[in-house]
Amino acid sequence: MDADHHIKCHTKCLVCDWQIEDDGIKVEFGDKKVTVCSSECGDKFKKAPTKYIQAALISIFLGLTSNPALAASADEAYKLIVAEQGQLVSRYDATARYVDELEKQIAVLKHDYSREVKTAEDELERQLTLKSRELTDLKFQIRDLEQALKKV
Repeated sequence: MDADHHIKCHTKCLVCDWQIEDDGIKVEFGDKKVTVCSSECGDKFKKAPTKYIQAALISIFLGLTSNPALAASADEAYKLIVAEQGQLVSRYDATARYVDELEKQIAVLKHDYSREVKTAEDELERQLTLKSRELTDLKFQIRDLEQALKKV
């Protein structure tokens, strides 16, 4: 990756809002890198990048940031949102395919009334519930990013 693919548009950490010392920690995000203050913040960012990007965007849009470099980074913010949205859509598609497969497996098992099959069916139903919740969450995250894109 060349220098154009590294985002260091701020001197404060996106995760904890502390000052970034030295060069900070680079965290991969799509085809870009985001700089955070520590490996702990890097781990937090990797687990929920949308949360931290949206918080930074809100600061930019509402003019709440005192950091002019961050406020001037609307173009980079747009690119980050598009990258995150692409990742969420991919996760959504994969999860939707998995949900479809679980539903097919459950439909097949419903024709067998043995105890072992009932246990397997219950486990598949549990997985289906979890994945359906994940789909709903992903749908809301994608919607939130689409709304943020309209503001950039």
